[in-house]
Amino acid sequence: MLSKEKRLNLNLSFRWTASGEKISLPFVKIFYRTGHNSNPLIGVSLSKTNFKTAIERNRAKRLLSEAFNELYPKIEPHLNIVAIPYTQVLKLSSKEILKVLKDNFNRKSLLRMYNERPFK
Repeated sequence: MLSKEKRLNLNLSFRWTASGEKISLPFVKIFYRTGHNSNPLIGVSLSKTNFKTAIERNRAKRLLSEAFNELYPKIEPHLNIVAIPYTQVLKLSSKEILKVLKDNFNRKSLLRMYNERPFK
């Protein structure tokens, strides 16, 4: 789970970030926007309509949080991210999610550059 200082907490912050740019993947929709924060902030939002039981909601949130936690040191500072998972996320492991997130974040230049090349 992401620690409190890494999380996007306020409803207003979620709405503000969701009005930014979007990345649509088969298992998650990601909104991102640059803010005034010194470190990246990440929020995961899910609904009872997509995930019927608390077990499914907790598992989906945990899978995404684990992937983002591993990716966190490489994410550009000042970036706010909101992830909205779909039910397909339950069929994946956090390693598979991490790989897809890395590829898409590299493509959008959302990861810090190391030695003039995106992180692999």
